[in-house]
Amino acid sequence: MIDLAASQRTSADFFCFETWAITPYKDALLLYCVHDHLEFPEQQDKILTEFLRFHHSVIAIDKPGMGLPMIQTCVRKGLPIKPFEPQADKVVRSTTGSIYYSNGKAYHLKDLLNIAEIEKELFTFPKAPHDDIADCHAMMALVVPQVLRPGVIDLDSDETALDTTLSIEHLKQAEAVTEEQKRIAEEEAKAQEQELFKRGPQVSVFEWAETHEGGSWE
Repeated sequence: MIDLAASQRTSADFFCFETWAITPYKDALLLYCVHDHLEFPEQQDKILTEFLRFHHSVIAIDKPGMGLPMIQTCVRKGLPIKPFEPQADKVVRSTTGSIYYSNGKAYHLKDLLNIAEIEKELFTFPKAPHDDIADCHAMMALVVPQVLRPGVIDLDSDETALDTTLSIEHLKQAEAVTEEQKRIAEEEAKAQEQELFKRGPQVSVFEWAETHEGGSWE
């Protein structure tokens, strides 16, 4: 998620580039955050550098203002760009991000270098001096539901999928229950197969006679 900076002045908003990992259950894990005052060419270089480092599946860039020329430049470089066009103001958009967190669907890497700076801006938004981090978080919450499910889950499988609204705390328990149910079903099927084998072929003598030459019943 990228929120561009229009100026390098310290009073202006920062260039913000957040890298998120998305689990098969649509949990969002913040791995890294670039938060700095950079000129437009430096922002271009930083986007490419971060892409070469993390190999993002999608990079969302806020389209208004400087977004369009940056999007065009990045697309020419072959980067996986997704233009983000906000449909409401920042305060309204941040509500979606807040719900994502309250549902236990968003997490921060505890060893993140600038974790204190990130969380301070989030906790003080919209009264914080800057809103670029909060804007990226809101963008994440709106973009993630549109991103295709990662290939960790076999979508062609006939097995019942886990509830993707579960938070990470519940996944291990849910997976354990699913595995236990699968094991019990396999054991029951195996027991039934062994019982049928012991009983031998179950063929009706009347049906057998009617399907063979000379076999009729009156």
